[in-house]
Parts: sequence; C-alpha cells; structure tokens
Amino acid sequence: QYFQKTNLIHLIKKYGNFLPYPVLFSEKDSKPKRLNKSEFPWEKQRASKPELISFGESFFDIKVIDCIPLYADASNSAGYAFIGMASNSLSVQNHSVYLNRMFLSDKVDNLLPEWVFFAKCVINSTGLRPTASREAFFEDEVLIKTKGQLGACIINYLHSLKTTDPVLLNKIISRHETAIKLAATSSDEFFDNIYDLIPFETNYGNKTFKDIAGTGREIRYVPDIDEFKKISGIAFNQSIEVVNAGYVYEPALFEKLIDKFPDLNFRRFSAEDLIWELKELDLKERDEVFDFLAQADNILKEFGCTSEVRKFDPDNLSGI
Repeated sequence: QYFQKTNLIHLIKKYGNFLPYPVLFSEKDSKPKRLNKSEFPWEKQRASKPELISFGESFFDIKVIDCIPLYADASNSAGYAFIGMASNSLSVQNHSVYLNRMFLSDKVDNLLPEWVFFAKCVINSTGLRPTASREAFFEDEVLIKTKGQLGACIINYLHSLKTTDPVLLNKIISRHETAIKLAATSSDEFFDNIYDLIPFETNYGNKTFKDIAGTGREIRYVPDIDEFKKISGIAFNQSIEVVNAGYVYEPALFEKLIDKFPDLNFRRFSAEDLIWELKELDLKERDEVFDFLAQADNILKEFGCTSEVRKFDPDNLSGI
C-alpha cells in the first residue's frame, strides 16, 4: 500500500516536504511534478507574521492567535510555536519535529519544557540525537540546554507583549488561562517566570498579582467562588480588596505565591472575617437596636452566644 499513488504522495509530503532538494513525482507520460517546498516558511527572506500564521493554521488545521519564534543555538534548532484560538488538551504536547529537515515525529515529548502544552510547535534541528524509536531525543547536556533555550523564547516573548501588545497578551492568556495556570502549578520554572502575567479576579476588577501586591496592603484571598461572590460587594464598599482564588488551579497557585513571597502578608478571607471588619454602630444606632439585642441575647444565652450588630454600605446590599 506504500506504493499506491495517494499514499506515496502523502508520505513524501509528510516526511520530505522541507528537504533541500526537489522531490519530483511523475506517472507515465506526464511531466514531473514537484511535491516538496524545500524550505521552512521562517527561512524565507522577510517572512511576514501573517504568512507564518497561515502556515501554522494549515499545518495543524487550527485557527492561530499568534506565533512565537523559537531558536536554540545549543543544537542549531529553530522553528515556531503556534498559539491557537481553542485550548489544547491539558498536559499533552503536540509538536512536530524535523531532524535535518526530515520529519521525525509528532510525538516527541522531551524537546520542549513540559509546560509547553498550550502551544503547538514546528521545529527543525541538526544537532540532536534521536532514540531508536525516533519518538524522543537522548537526554544529554545538549538536549537540556536546548530545552531551556526554547522555553526561554516563549517566556521572553510573552513578557515582551506586556509593553508591545498587552491586548494580544490578554487574549492569549484568556484563551488558555486554565492551561497556563495548570502549567504554572506543575512547573516551578514556568511559575517563576509567568506568575506576574496571570490575571486574578478581585472585587476591584481583574488584576495581576504584581498589581495586587503593589498596594502594600494585606492580600486577602478567598479560595471559594461562591464565598467570593457573597462577600465581594460588601467588602468593596468597605474599601477592602478581596481576591477570588476559587477557580481551578488557583488555590494551588496561591500556595506557591505564599511560599515564594514569605515577606508579604497573605490572609485567607471568609464571610466570618468580613463581619468583624464592618462598621460599628454609633450611640444613636445602638439605642435603636437596644431592645432587639436584649431579646436576641436572651435567646442565645443557652448556647453560650451573644449578638453583635454591625453596619455596611450601601444599605441596599444583601446581608452575608
């Protein structure tokens, strides 16, 4: 079946599309037809980003948000990481690797850092040694350096977007937020380089951790979405900033942040904690609720409890 026309053309294009020599196909009396392109798109002079994105979309059959140039001089490896519109399977890498321009495998899982599963990469290398199965590379010093350099390309690019194109950065993170947060919890290296780009929901709007910590105030976080919704409005009107750390992987992220910044004052916050930060009544207001408190204390006496009345703004908010 390998010599049937359709299969043969498919295999030639798959494995030899970027070989530096023309691969021609002919049948009977027809003129030879070239099957391969002989160069990667990033090797063309002045290859534009739209051209590269178009290549990534065609190659992986996805819609691409952005593409990131990759290079590692440790092994003379080069290529591009393509970030799609849709989230990839969590913790699964989908990269196509070429060795000396010949397609090696789309199952190589040890060339890039383990956290690069929110992008699909195409990479050509001339300085790495494949294993016998040709689905991985030998774990040697060259591979370790290569992996670090390729990861640094992605990290540095994302950080550069903070100043060059923050709208695009927000789009990438919002599309792949769950994957990026999972990567940050599972990899200390990725966490150390990305934590200040991840947005968190607060009752003052979405903020990065750098912005939250930059206030100099106690960092109050709620690791439960329903609890956050219950107290966020009241806390806002008491000028208390609260961070929602209840979405998937966020509790684990805050544990890593607490370990990384021992000098910062973190506080796990709840509705019960908020009650004691509400405003106390003035004398006139105390007189107005005196009879109520007396009756409440009498009822609660047998339980060893006393009542406390506090106030909050605005008065049209529901109680906790």
